[in-house]
Amino acid sequence: MTHETFSPHPGRGPAPSLAKGGGAAGVATIGVAGVEVVQNVLADTQSAVLPLVPYLDTLRWVFIAMALAGIAVAIFARWDDRRKGLR
Repeated sequence: MTHETFSPHPGRGPAPSLAKGGGAAGVATIGVAGVEVVQNVLADTQSAVLPLVPYLDTLRWVFIAMALAGIAVAIFARWDDRRKGLR
């Protein structure tokens, strides 16, 4: 079974700028989920790694910011493609 992505221009694939924005949002979303899992695991070994917890909270916000930036890039790519008549 092959995986096909929707493209308004068959054979050319998705617009590169849109793919980058969507990819950044996806990576950031996975990163946020990963940080949540790490925080839950660290709760069990709190005494050994207590100094690291503040960094994990900051890292979670960094991933959230990356997700928002990726969404903004995707929206801009759609707007720019529309403006150029590609969509």
